[in-house]
Amino acid sequence: MLVEGRRLRNRRLGRRWLGNRPSGRRRLGRRWLGNRPSGRRRAAREKAAREKRVIVLAALSLLLVVAAISAAVIFANSGGGPQSSTKGHGATTPRRPSPTKGSQHPPHVTPVTYEAEGGANRILPPSTAETCDAMLNCSNGRAVQIGEGSCEDGVSICGELYIEDVKAPASGTYAVTIYYNASGDMYFYMQVNNGSAARVDTPGNWVNEPVKLGKAVVKVKLSKGQNILHLYNHENYGPSIDRVVVS
Repeated sequence: MLVEGRRLRNRRLGRRWLGNRPSGRRRLGRRWLGNRPSGRRRAAREKAAREKRVIVLAALSLLLVVAAISAAVIFANSGGGPQSSTKGHGATTPRRPSPTKGSQHPPHVTPVTYEAEGGANRILPPSTAETCDAMLNCSNGRAVQIGEGSCEDGVSICGELYIEDVKAPASGTYAVTIYYNASGDMYFYMQVNNGSAARVDTPGNWVNEPVKLGKAVVKVKLSKGQNILHLYNHENYGPSIDRVVVS
């Protein structure tokens, strides 16, 4: 009866009977509270976001360091890393390191050929500029025999060859290639300017016809400008020298 009375009263007043249903405010409050994260969950999410930002920043910093190191290596390998010299009050100007005297390598040079019978050379008798047999493949068809004659008595003059106009663009070590003909294993001595003479062995190259010129390579130190190569053998017959190439 009590419930029915309430229904009638609410109907007269134009109200909607809600019965035992909770009010809208209570329903809204329950839904909102149910979907709202707890304090621990919110703190965990914020901590995870902070850690993610730290990781991203660390990765970017590492990439920048790697890029800087790579750029420095490329710059140094390209010859762009000059030393600095101090001028005035703390000001620095870049300069390239100067080469150490006596240890520098000469600049790249085009190989220069000096014919043994060349007019600028000096040939001591009994050696002369001889005509080569066609099968020996001498350049220009001529060569100079080293050690021509007998010098065992220490008095006789043997054939010697002076190449007196060997030019070097800079002081340093050069390769001297001697092309020769030898019927058997022979040797000669080569002296550069007034330095010590070095023995140069020339194995026989008369194997097949046409004969292929023998080749001996010697590393020598040349001074900037004009140099003299002295080829001789005071002990025995030497090879026939066709030409000398300096590179």
